[in-house]
Amino acid sequence: MLHPVIESDKWLHFLTPFYINANVATGKITKDTLALNRVLLGLEAESRYYKSKTTVDEKGDKHTSFPIWHRLIYGFTHVSDRDFKQDELTGKIEYAPIFEALYRPYKLNYYIDPVSHEPVQRWFGLAFKPKVGFEVGRTYRRNNPASAIKPSDTVRRLYFGTDLVFNLTEHLTISPSNTFYIRGETPNHRLRNYFKGQVDFTFNPRNNLASGLFLVFESGQSPPFATPAVNSLRAGFRLTGDFCQYFCR
Repeated sequence: MLHPVIESDKWLHFLTPFYINANVATGKITKDTLALNRVLLGLEAESRYYKSKTTVDEKGDKHTSFPIWHRLIYGFTHVSDRDFKQDELTGKIEYAPIFEALYRPYKLNYYIDPVSHEPVQRWFGLAFKPKVGFEVGRTYRRNNPASAIKPSDTVRRLYFGTDLVFNLTEHLTISPSNTFYIRGETPNHRLRNYFKGQVDFTFNPRNNLASGLFLVFESGQSPPFATPAVNSLRAGFRLTGDFCQYFCR
């Protein structure tokens, strides 16, 4: 993070110097596999512009609205399938704005009581996060069985989608996410789609160490599009902790 203090009406810049994201299944890769079976390594930066509005009511009290975030995300990503049979290196630029009226997650969804002038928590929350981006790069290794029409080694893709979060209560959250790809590297099967839906039930959300149950459904494909589409339903138990409370001071 290059700007630890959030300010309005100016560009702020953030940097993730290295990240890894592996979604792999240990079993045999089949048509209805249990994971995307891909490994991502990358560097990512983000520039944000916070635009908020301050109004003054009849009593002279100032009220600042939730900001609109203009987010530009860019970086480089190395993507491969689970067995490293197809590898590509791409650069991307993505615009992912956050609008005030459509971004009220549970912890930020409150109103000011007209009598006490204190914030009152609402029982629900909503977060709508659209995105559109472009990837360009190169496939430098392709050891998968040859297809009838060989794709170009030059990668160029347009993608767009939406991430949604519905906090039905502080305990129950539904999170559908969908990304649609238009591939320019192949004249055949240009269109691809990836959907992920998740339901989380948290037992003790206000504690620093929370536990809960989750249910995840995944369907579709993501880059490098080297393995069959994922089509799976998973359930499990999760522990999460806010360690930043102790170490980020």
